[in-house]
Amino acid sequence: MHLPKQLFRTRLLGKISMVAILIMGIACNKTTVSLSSREQTVQYLTGTGNRYWKIRELYINGVQQTLTSAQLDYWKVYTVPIGDPDAPGSFSTMDGYIGSWELTQPDQITERILNLPNGPVSYLLKILKLGTYEMDVEYTANGVVTRTVYFAN
Repeated sequence: MHLPKQLFRTRLLGKISMVAILIMGIACNKTTVSLSSREQTVQYLTGTGNRYWKIRELYINGVQQTLTSAQLDYWKVYTVPIGDPDAPGSFSTMDGYIGSWELTQPDQITERILNLPNGPVSYLLKILKLGTYEMDVEYTANGVVTRTVYFAN
């Protein structure tokens, strides 16, 4: 028994459509790569290679400070070598400091300013909060706790 040509074409087109949809579904299927905690932190800090941060809030010993125009204009950029999130990164600031940084703990960045007249200086930044567009860090020097909240451009 032969199927009428129209019914045969309809069934054939239906099967071809199903195969095409299946192939497109497989081809468009994206697999998500889960990042380690360290990789996620580095990605938040540097974006896809470097990220500019600007000051939103500043606290000295827990007291919020009114930002000066220089502080409002201030920026800091963190960079990491592409493809190697474990390598030490670099940073630079609006006021001319250049240095290196390293994630030494999941919630701690060690920064080292390299271009000071008396030689390099290292300090620890404790990460209080870090996301795609917000960074909240603090450090203690000479008994003074400085907390800086940044936003990313």
